[in-house]
Amino acid sequence: MRQKNDAADAAAICEAVTRPNVRTTPIKTTDQQAARVMQRTHELLSRQRVTLINAVRGHLAEFGILAPAGPQHMSQLIERVADPTTSIPAVARNALNLLIDQLVELGKQIDQLEAGMKRRCKADHDGARLLAIPGHCHVVRSGRDEIVGPSWRDAVRAHHLPRLPLPSRGDPACRLALPPVQLEPA
Repeated sequence: MRQKNDAADAAAICEAVTRPNVRTTPIKTTDQQAARVMQRTHELLSRQRVTLINAVRGHLAEFGILAPAGPQHMSQLIERVADPTTSIPAVARNALNLLIDQLVELGKQIDQLEAGMKRRCKADHDGARLLAIPGHCHVVRSGRDEIVGPSWRDAVRAHHLPRLPLPSRGDPACRLALPPVQLEPA
């Protein structure tokens, strides 16, 4: 396998330019780049929130304090940590309070990012139309143009959305998603 370096990159670019069927990616505007930064920041903070939730749940499980999985159940755990009658050592309680404070702050930051993405979508005609489709939230919409480019926007303007081909039952990718009892003999 060849090493990745500037000379290899330059050779690959020269090769790609000489091929007539290679499609180029349109240059993104600064607005598209800024929206992508916002979405990536949202993704990063969301992953960090999940990590903190799992850490708090795991640490409290060590003391026999359990709650169902999911961010909607964190309030129960936070109340247990705040309750002085809960049998948690002071050192652990202080550490847990640090994690909880960080979790609360992350939640505020994520809410700010989501509000910005929602404002951006509502201000954009195509974004407002996509928001009307069930299952398309502002988080999904805000990054779509920055990832797939204007072809998605053109399809929306033409009043039809692109249809993705569905795999057949014989497709190996489809077989991986089906339980064995649902598989038909090949």
